[in-house]
Amino acid sequence: MKRILITNYNNYILTCFEEDGSFYEINLTNPKTSILGNIYVGRIEKKIKNIHAYFVSYGTNETAFLSEEDCNNPIILSTPSKKNSLVEGSLVLIQISKEAIKSKDPTVTTNISLKGKYCIIDGNKNTLRFSSKLSKRRRNQIIMEPFLLANPNFGIIIRTSANDLKKESYHRITDEISKLNNEMENLLSKVHALKVHSLVYKAEDPYLTKLRDLDLQKFTKITTDDPIIFNQLSTYFQENFFSHLQLLTYYNDTSYSLNKLNQIDKKLEEIQNKLVNLKNGASLVFEQTEAMNIIDVNSGTSIKGTSREDTFFKINRLAAKEIARQIRLRNLSGIIIIDFINMKEKSNIDNLIMFLIDLIKKDPIKTQFIDITKLGLIELTRKRISPSIKEQLLT
Repeated sequence: MKRILITNYNNYILTCFEEDGSFYEINLTNPKTSILGNIYVGRIEKKIKNIHAYFVSYGTNETAFLSEEDCNNPIILSTPSKKNSLVEGSLVLIQISKEAIKSKDPTVTTNISLKGKYCIIDGNKNTLRFSSKLSKRRRNQIIMEPFLLANPNFGIIIRTSANDLKKESYHRITDEISKLNNEMENLLSKVHALKVHSLVYKAEDPYLTKLRDLDLQKFTKITTDDPIIFNQLSTYFQENFFSHLQLLTYYNDTSYSLNKLNQIDKKLEEIQNKLVNLKNGASLVFEQTEAMNIIDVNSGTSIKGTSREDTFFKINRLAAKEIARQIRLRNLSGIIIIDFINMKEKSNIDNLIMFLIDLIKKDPIKTQFIDITKLGLIELTRKRISPSIKEQLLT
């Protein structure tokens, strides 16, 4: 059984995703300060040639990082360059692709896009692309639909959520493409009259976009104890997911809060702990540094049986399952190094790696297996979109 809890927590909107009594993901967002997905009229302040990037201002004393790799399909509003290229002083549309993390500025792109549940519209004109997680069978079905004739004005990306649609419901993709097309055309028609640093487009609250991207059929209840959040959810579901409106529940027991009922404070404390004990007596130790995340698997008191190799394999499998959950729960990102208990048999090592790869594929944030080193350390990377839960709670 899956359910979602949403509450106000120290001026954050805290969203907890639970399955069979255990949290598997927690999101902390502040709608007042979140800029992820926002579109601005930015100004190129400086070009850094040796790293092929720009510093771009999007507000007074607000600067972002723009890599040349993310300078696709730039919509340049004005420029001192005779070649209509990006130089210092150029005004260009930018979109926030990553929030600021610690001392690092936000990251932006010039490839402006609008997201829906099933598709994305962007500046890659006359193109049709698919999410890498979309099954080949589903791609072949969708590509035959007449509504997917290449769009001459914008590019179309079909998202993973389309996997959940039945063939008779493909009209939802059609409707969404039409809606996003209209929004993009309306947005672009106004930008040339806007001043530098203008906010062109305000993205939806992050907790709402998270709900938008879910397969809501897999959830039994969405509960909040905040009347403002409940009203916002009710309006959002009436406009977008009317058939799932019955999932919303308002918790109003003032004698025993939603936080206490679900031990949210305790679970947030556990997320910040370095030590995680496993059911079999083994444990995990998490170290978050500026450069990377290190996870150490300790056998503890769980070494039993005649075959140490078999015991270590069982411990590592259980550890891998909990590590995949903790990575998502803690929102770890960047480089992740895992030190499993050493095993001698190559078949066990290969099986463990394949098991871990299958687990991280379920993560909605792109997570990749990179390599296993000569010392037996496993290296993963996870796309950095927002600060870890620990970092957010400490700020």
